[in-house]
Amino acid sequence: YYKLLEPRDKAFARLLVATVQRRLGQIDGVLDCCVNKAPSGKNKHLVQATLRVGAAQLLFLKTPTFAVVKETVEVLRIHHKVTYSVKSTHVPEPMIKFVNGVLRKLSRTVDDTDELYALKLLGEKTSPRDNIAPWLLESWERDWGIETTNLICDEIMPRDERSITPHIDLTTKYSVGISLGL
Repeated sequence: YYKLLEPRDKAFARLLVATVQRRLGQIDGVLDCCVNKAPSGKNKHLVQATLRVGAAQLLFLKTPTFAVVKETVEVLRIHHKVTYSVKSTHVPEPMIKFVNGVLRKLSRTVDDTDELYALKLLGEKTSPRDNIAPWLLESWERDWGIETTNLICDEIMPRDERSITPHIDLTTKYSVGISLGL
């Protein structure tokens, strides 16, 4: 299917996958706050991947909320139709509705503000540290301390997900080299 996509659609697909990989810890943290009981069964990984892609669009890619919910759920519906017709694993309708419900919950605005519930959870319940492997965090904290480790985690996450370059500037007072006195 990927080869058949237009270049613009291929670029967006790559961006989605890269964003989910880069921000997996924060995405899962937000989803954990919304889901009391994760789906089980043979489709749980497909449902989890679909939720992650939808959440990445809401949290980091600034995709319009109506498009995120509609298109993400539509992917599962298409998968359901294609796989059901050949008698293989298909996504049951309750799981499709589950994904729709979670994404709609995340895309709601908080109180009288324009802030999405997903973004509120992102700020309150997660941090860039969630995206870093625990063994690496332990090593950094042992070598450089907690404050510098937090600085590194903040700096290596891009401010704009459409850019693959982190925003570390070695000439500023906030850079790791200068804060370490190197």
